[in-house]
Amino acid sequence: MRWLHQRIGFCLSVLAALLIVAILVQSTGIAAAADTPSTSRVPGAGKATTPTVASNPTAKASENPTAPCDPGGGEEDPKGSGKKTVVPPRPKDNVVRRVMKVQDRHTRNLLAIDGVVGVGTGVAANGDVVVRVFTLHSGVGQIPARIEGVLVEAVKTGQFRPEQRSVPRPRPRATVPSTHDFLRRPVPIGVSISLDIPNFFYYGTLGCRVKDRKGGLYVLSNNHVIANENTAAIGSPVVQPGTYNPDTGGTGLIRGEAQTIGYLRRFVPIVHSNTFNPSRVNRVDAAIASCAAANVGNTTLPNGYGWYHSRPVEAYLTQRVQKYGATTGHTRGYVSDVNLTVSISYDAGTAWFVDQIGVIALEPPWSTGGDSGSLVVTDSAPSTRRPRPEAKYPVGLHFAGAAGIWGIENPIGEVLKGLNVTIDGKE
Repeated sequence: MRWLHQRIGFCLSVLAALLIVAILVQSTGIAAAADTPSTSRVPGAGKATTPTVASNPTAKASENPTAPCDPGGGEEDPKGSGKKTVVPPRPKDNVVRRVMKVQDRHTRNLLAIDGVVGVGTGVAANGDVVVRVFTLHSGVGQIPARIEGVLVEAVKTGQFRPEQRSVPRPRPRATVPSTHDFLRRPVPIGVSISLDIPNFFYYGTLGCRVKDRKGGLYVLSNNHVIANENTAAIGSPVVQPGTYNPDTGGTGLIRGEAQTIGYLRRFVPIVHSNTFNPSRVNRVDAAIASCAAANVGNTTLPNGYGWYHSRPVEAYLTQRVQKYGATTGHTRGYVSDVNLTVSISYDAGTAWFVDQIGVIALEPPWSTGGDSGSLVVTDSAPSTRRPRPEAKYPVGLHFAGAAGIWGIENPIGEVLKGLNVTIDGKE
């Protein structure tokens, strides 16, 4: 009996020991699970990730120029058509600088590809920073999918051209004076102007009013609008409205002094070159004509954005912008490309421009023929209840475009430096 009792006692001891071990193992497992980070995280939670460039493995030319701004969803456009448009999220500045350096090292080789008309640093629909290549047509070969790890995005735009002419079109609103009317002085900005050249009928846009150090006032527009691509004589009269009126399909209402608002004073010459040559490039297409405050004002027509600030600002990717042009009136877009090198097809030949700003329309068109010379200013997001502090600061001077969707703008700082003037706007 004693032997049996000893056996039973031994078995109970073993069972108790096993139970204690099981409890300890279970407790250790729970503690380990609590200390191990989950492999599934809520997006945006935890440690911030390092910004990266786009990772799409293939370069693909877009057949639809509006695709970068309309991937689906997003805010409604400010014109109230109900069409959904999207401004990509703003990328980190250090990422943009990195991609710009990559672009600079390869711009010349990319421009040597047949069918390529421009190269810049752009922002994709998802906010990734890309090297964007603009092409004359789809199917341009030899464009790499990546350069130094950065995605290359090819977009078919066709040839970029200056936009100083237009075709007949109806007035946008009967209740607002046309930009092509003979307007009571002082004329607003954004209206039709031109040189008074015998047997040559055209128009561009009065960009804004600028001033020199002595307080002298001037009309700012493009070289190709009020200096006729370097050919106009200093002192040539600048008239409003321009000598071609698309509202009627005819010439301006009046010829001569009654129509004159200023006289050509200075322009930055346009240098032409059939192929890209770093020693023969342009930064601005700009000119000024002397004027008086009694003849030229510094606000748009009532259906535009109104006044503008005197202090210029630099462009950045995804920056919202707006302009008022003699043909399309008040339009909105966002900065899609910076550091842009692009060829422009002028009447006198091809000209290459560097360090330009690319803009894409939020609701096409951004611009068309006759809008050359428009002042581009910053804009507030349409969803905000009150204007942002950066609203209506000059950022660029419009001079060229393609398909009504893509706009090319001179950086306003380069324009002012080249003409030795400052913006005469609201302080």
